[in-house]
Amino acid sequence: MKKITAIIIGVLLPAACFAMNAAGQKSAKNLIMTAVINEIKKEAPKNAAISVEFEKPQLINVFDGAVSITAGTRGSLSGEMRFYISGYVDGKKMDSYIPVLVRAVCPVIVASRTLEARTMIRGTDLSMADKDIATMSFMPFFAGDADKITGMLTSKALQKARVIGPSDVQPVPVISRGDLVTITCNDENMHMEVQGRAEGQGAVGETIEVRNTASKKLVMATVVSQSMVRVGEGK
Repeated sequence: MKKITAIIIGVLLPAACFAMNAAGQKSAKNLIMTAVINEIKKEAPKNAAISVEFEKPQLINVFDGAVSITAGTRGSLSGEMRFYISGYVDGKKMDSYIPVLVRAVCPVIVASRTLEARTMIRGTDLSMADKDIATMSFMPFFAGDADKITGMLTSKALQKARVIGPSDVQPVPVISRGDLVTITCNDENMHMEVQGRAEGQGAVGETIEVRNTASKKLVMATVVSQSMVRVGEGK
């Protein structure tokens, strides 16, 4: 009877040890997965649905239950990223670079129809489309509310379904070349208002050349409204 018991224990013990290691490795893999996703979230829009796939899962499976994970991205968000993982294997510290395939899907603004250059954008000209932005690191885009670019001008012709980025739009000019404007200057020591003539066009916030009609001097001024520009940092 004692012999039989010994045989049973001998058979069961390796299986129990294997189960403990497998559980520890599963826990380590979950921790690594969480750490990697948290790092990716720092680079992605908040509403992005993120999923990852380890290119070499064997590099993950070696970690056991005694795991302390730190992860650092190698470069900005892209479809393939490398992470520096620090953990433990059989109580010994081990560091490894882990290649990860990344998907980060979120709605981005696209053209709902073909738009000519210098077209004022209406709400009906835009729609949202789910895109994997991890593969769009070379293509700037707008994520979120399409209202942010409604009323702006297209800076180039845009094909239907094209993802729209910052370089594709520009604000509507409120001052045109030749317009008479008021040049203001406000600082701690001086307040001045003189008449000027715009030498170029500009939207609110942009800087344009303005000629002082009295002195004939050119100054660089920030567009404040359709009739006023500001020189200097004053408000």
